[in-house]
Amino acid sequence: MQADGPHVTILTDGFWRAEFGADPKIIGRVIHLDGKPSTIVGVLPRGFEFAPANSAPLWVPIHQTGDLITRRSLHWLTVIGRLAPGATSDQARAEMQRINAQLASAYPKENSSIFLVMESLSDQVVGKVRPILLILLGAVGFVLLITCANVANLLLTRSIGRRKEFAVRAALGASRADLLSQSLTESLLLSFAGAGVGLVGAYGGVNLLVAAIPESQLQAMPYLRNAGMNLSVLLFLCGVTVLTGILFGLAPGLEASRTTLNDVLKDESRGGTSAGHARLRNLLVVAEISISLVLLVGAGLLLKSLHALLGQDPGFNLHNVLTFSVNLPDSSYPSDKTPPYYSAAAVRFDHGFTERLRSVPGVLDVGQATGIPASGGSGTIRFVVEGRPTAVGQEDECQIITVSKGYFSSLRIPLVDGRFFTENDSKDAPGTVVVSRAFIKAYFPGENPIGKRIRFTYNAKNPFLQIVGVAADTASIDIAAAPPPIIYTPNDQGPATYLSYMVRTAGEPSAFVGPVRAALKEMDAQLPLIQPQSLEEIANQSPSVFLRRYPSYLIGSFAALALILAVVGLYGLISHTVLQRTREIGIRLALGAQRSDIMRLVLRQGIRATLAGVGIGVIAGLALTRLLSSLLYGVKPGDWLTFLSVALLLLAVAIAACSIPARRAMRVDPIVALRYA
Repeated sequence: MQADGPHVTILTDGFWRAEFGADPKIIGRVIHLDGKPSTIVGVLPRGFEFAPANSAPLWVPIHQTGDLITRRSLHWLTVIGRLAPGATSDQARAEMQRINAQLASAYPKENSSIFLVMESLSDQVVGKVRPILLILLGAVGFVLLITCANVANLLLTRSIGRRKEFAVRAALGASRADLLSQSLTESLLLSFAGAGVGLVGAYGGVNLLVAAIPESQLQAMPYLRNAGMNLSVLLFLCGVTVLTGILFGLAPGLEASRTTLNDVLKDESRGGTSAGHARLRNLLVVAEISISLVLLVGAGLLLKSLHALLGQDPGFNLHNVLTFSVNLPDSSYPSDKTPPYYSAAAVRFDHGFTERLRSVPGVLDVGQATGIPASGGSGTIRFVVEGRPTAVGQEDECQIITVSKGYFSSLRIPLVDGRFFTENDSKDAPGTVVVSRAFIKAYFPGENPIGKRIRFTYNAKNPFLQIVGVAADTASIDIAAAPPPIIYTPNDQGPATYLSYMVRTAGEPSAFVGPVRAALKEMDAQLPLIQPQSLEEIANQSPSVFLRRYPSYLIGSFAALALILAVVGLYGLISHTVLQRTREIGIRLALGAQRSDIMRLVLRQGIRATLAGVGIGVIAGLALTRLLSSLLYGVKPGDWLTFLSVALLLLAVAIAACSIPARRAMRVDPIVALRYA
């Protein structure tokens, strides 16, 4: 943290290999960072990752001077510490709270309103993602249950054809344990075969899942890029395989072990199966339908939430806007050492570069700011309103963004009152600010803010700044967050040296990266173009969109698979029922029943099972969808329209699935049915 500390660098393993060819003599080599020499003193191990900065190719010590070190009101560092042996997080939190109280007592102006937030690094990294992982695990579990129920139903149906075999085995001396073990062995072999196919698909599936995650989220989650098969995953797979094999093989095995020759003869004389068999198969299908409804409702709620989030107005037009950043090194673009740290060189660069960008064919407008909308917000600043007595340390605080005069027009941010910045808002002109509508609601409710003055309190010599305009609210932090109060200051009166540009284009923003990079090279060949991407990409990669889009697509896929499995199960149940009741249907037709009566008879069984599954699923869904509350936006967990739509979809699909065996039953020839059934 010393201003005059050694200028040294530590490289990551990837950067060392990519840029220096894994040179073993790299230690002691001098490179230049921002025009200053820096000595390489180490290379990090290959497995090193540190969210959310694991994308940084090199690491340097902090060398800050002046205001960033001396101003106590600045809070710009994230502190990470390792607990001492035997210490607990509660003890560390209590210690930090005591230190914070001492600082507030010693420096009431700067620290009296500061509070402490402390959490484990693991919670910081996976805190927002943990609910998604748990929900996805639950969705996978539901699909697994449906699959088990389906396979169990198929094995039950198959066991009916083997009743005579099991009865003969029992009559010849086979015990119930022998019959049960035979059935479980067959189901386990089937389970392991399915697990083998799933394992092969998982190798490619994991890569597809990781590829679908936005780059910004990958950078914030260490080791996610390296996700894949390992020993723990294989052990878990083996455990699930054995469990599912037992689960879907147990019911057929128990039924088979209880089969007697007398039962077989009775069932064959009736031309059907036992009531126990039929009841169990019906229960399995009802369970499949109810679980499918829960998954479909969850997917529907998440998709509806995502649509509501993407459909809201963020306060700016994010279409056809290219964003990127430029970092001006202090060695080439020096700033004053006293507030407001004016840099004539930075202003000249911004004006010249903006004009070059405007001259690029297809560029419609150019704006610049210290922060890109919907990308996490910017810094905050404390201020007082002229004429309002404010206790020391109790100043108001809100976001501050330094912008160029083209910022509002390039993003199509509407003007609510007053005016935006012009070329007259320069260094020698009186200080001016533009504020957001949320700022007016928070600090000037019911008042006309135009002409009012505020002053930043980080320095006693700061002048009052006049409010000249009110801009519409924007989602500066995240498109799912409420628009915060914002103070906009003109770049020409206190320029920044880390500049984020917004370039409105006539076509696809990515097509302008090359011309923009060429324009920057003409201005200063030493400056790199930092993270060029469209504003739409930034919004789509934001945590709020990711936390809804990713699980909605995955759960939607699981729900579609569950629906298919449930429909197959229902179709199999009705088809088997029609086959078993062929003699009964033949008798009904011979006695004068109409074909439409047979159709209704068959459909009634399928619709009854579907309605039972829907009813149970709605009750379960109302309880389980509350777990999605943290991921929903603009939608309630009990949204009746979603539940109704899913229920109607299930009913329609079920009727379609049942209609096929029902039509087959209508075509039964009574003579053939009575002769061969």
